[in-house]
Amino acid sequence: MGEKFIEKFKHSKLIFKMVLILAISLVITLTTISIVVINQVVIVSKDNINSMIKTKAELKASQVQTALGDGFELISDLQEYLEAYFEDALHKTEDNLLNSKVYPQMLTSRSNITIENYILNTGWSIVRNNENIDGLRLYFEPYTINTNQETYGMEIFYKNAQDNSVIPINNYNDYSTQEYYSIVKNTHEPYITTPTFQDGKSVFYIAYPILQNDEFKGVVVIDLLTSSFENINLSKNDYDTLTSTLLNENLDIIYDASNPEKINENMSSSLDAASLKEWKAKTILNKPFKITTKQRDKKTFERYLYPISVSDQTWWAQVGVEKNELYKNIYELIFGISIASVIAIVLLVCIIIKAIAKFLNPLEKVVVAAKKISNGDLDISLDLPYNDEIGILGKAFESMTHSLNYIVSDIEKVLAAMADGDFIILEYGQTDYMGAFAPIKQSLIKISNKLNETLSNIDRSSKEVKAGAEGIAKAATELSLCSNEQGAIISEFIATTDQISESINTAIEQIEQTSAISLGAKLKANEGTQAMKNMLISMEDITNSSITISSILENVETISQQTNLLAL
Repeated sequence: MGEKFIEKFKHSKLIFKMVLILAISLVITLTTISIVVINQVVIVSKDNINSMIKTKAELKASQVQTALGDGFELISDLQEYLEAYFEDALHKTEDNLLNSKVYPQMLTSRSNITIENYILNTGWSIVRNNENIDGLRLYFEPYTINTNQETYGMEIFYKNAQDNSVIPINNYNDYSTQEYYSIVKNTHEPYITTPTFQDGKSVFYIAYPILQNDEFKGVVVIDLLTSSFENINLSKNDYDTLTSTLLNENLDIIYDASNPEKINENMSSSLDAASLKEWKAKTILNKPFKITTKQRDKKTFERYLYPISVSDQTWWAQVGVEKNELYKNIYELIFGISIASVIAIVLLVCIIIKAIAKFLNPLEKVVVAAKKISNGDLDISLDLPYNDEIGILGKAFESMTHSLNYIVSDIEKVLAAMADGDFIILEYGQTDYMGAFAPIKQSLIKISNKLNETLSNIDRSSKEVKAGAEGIAKAATELSLCSNEQGAIISEFIATTDQISESINTAIEQIEQTSAISLGAKLKANEGTQAMKNMLISMEDITNSSITISSILENVETISQQTNLLAL
């Protein structure tokens, strides 16, 4: 498959190759840039989102700390004052007894009246001027304030603060069984309850112990409204799944404005086991942290927690958003960047195809011109619109064809002149043979000179052959005369032979007639024999003359053939 594609690619058009290479390069480049940009955008966006949510969690913690600060400060001051009172004045013997401000029917010392006045004035002021505090409670152990009074306790609420009244507690069991009293009594440590609903209000209690030499004397309790945290709620304009809760150290929900029904619910009821374990491990460090939790309903939340120091406990301001929604904008941004990148790649590829096609279109004209030149057609004209490399190439092609036309025309004239026998016209030619064509002119000059020299030699040789032919003709004439003489001799020889034959016949007749004549015939026969010898000698001479004539004729024929060749 790959080899076929490579082979097909090799034989494809230049525009296809360029577009393919540029498109692949563009896709790789833009994809790499997009990945880098998307990665950086994701990192920066996540950092910004995390920073924003973390800041919100920190702000929430700071606001909670501020909201609780006044209450803790007031209750701490009241605790210290009462402990100092027990150290200095609780058992002082005083003769002047006055009616108690809390229990009017009870007589108590002036010192107790003083402490009651301080408690009442402080309590009224706290409840009246602090909208976050719904009430102030003081409960004591039996006979702590007055040896004649078993139960001593008081409660001040907003209504009491308005009319400077107080609610006395007459039964010890009414408060001794409450967790904010019993737990503090047993631990001697401050205690904060989980929220409870009282008169339609969500309230949690902050209880501080009153100690004298580590002996428990009672508690100071502030009723703190969870509505005091309403001003620190986070807007859900940005995220529909945004949760903002206040958790105690046991991960009980102290406050959740969005879901009030979850107050007092423990986070373990909504988290899976692994997330809860990781959460608890991180809270041990008492440092801000971020955690990704999985809910029992399979949803994933990104949570940011910031610690809040509440007395000797650590509460947590928690801000959480469902992960898909938290990073929704990032996912949309990634999708947008991806779509934009794809569109940009497609547009750029289209633009490149159009641009390359437009700029390489003149190259097609050059290719057509090159094919015409290869087929021997030098009559071309290129009208190229650009003066770039292709335009320069086209002009070079036109210049080349013009030069070739001039050279071909010049060579045609030279050959025509040579055909007419003019072998020196090239030396006076006006056409300039440039570059690699220069040797052609030199070769034509050499050919002309060589042909001129050769024809001169042929002319000279033909003259010599002519002279030789005249000599041969003269010799042939003489040979012809000799042949005539030989013919006469042969004729004479034939006549002589006839005569001899007649003589022999006559002699034979005479021999038959007479023996006398035999001797004469014998003599005649001897003479005939001698004549025969002479005849043989003559025939041998004739034969030698014939051989000589044949040799001369062969020489003449050879000379004639050479003359014909030279003539050709």
